[in-house]
Amino acid sequence: MSIARGRDEQAEDLLQNTPTLVHMVIPSLCYFESLTTLDLEEKYNQDFLNKLNLQINEAERDKTSQFAQLYVSQLKQAKISFNSHTNETKERFYKTFYKLKSKTEENPPGKQEIEATGLLALLKNGYIQPEVEIKIDSQNRYIVLRYYHPRTDDF
Repeated sequence: MSIARGRDEQAEDLLQNTPTLVHMVIPSLCYFESLTTLDLEEKYNQDFLNKLNLQINEAERDKTSQFAQLYVSQLKQAKISFNSHTNETKERFYKTFYKLKSKTEENPPGKQEIEATGLLALLKNGYIQPEVEIKIDSQNRYIVLRYYHPRTDDF
C-alpha cells in the first residue's frame, strides 16, 4: 500500500530493480490484507464523493450568494482531482500487486495465521473480549497467556 500511495520510493525501487541474489517471500495473508484495505478505501472514497456531491448540490441551489458559483466550481474541480488521484493510486496498487506476485514466493498461511486472523476479526467486531494472564514457570520466566472469551453483556 505504501508504494501505491507513493510513500515509499525505496520499496518501489527495490521491487523494480530486485537484485538477483534477493529472494522475497510474502505471507498470503498480506495479499489478502492489501486487497481488503483497498476495498475499504474505496468505500471511504465513495462516502467522501457522496458528501462532496451533497455540498455541490446545496451550493448550486443558492441563488443569492456571490460566492456560491465559485464554491461550486472549486468543489467540482476538487472532485475531478480527487478522482484522478484515486485512479492513479489504484493503478499503482494493481501494478505493484501483480509485480509482487510475479517476483515473490507466496508463503501460504499456516493454521496459526488463519486462527490469529480470525481472532483479530472477532476482536475488532467486538464479539470476544481479551484477557491476559501472567504466570511464572519453573525457571522463573514470565509467560503471558492470552485467551479470549465471548462477550457476555449481549446475552
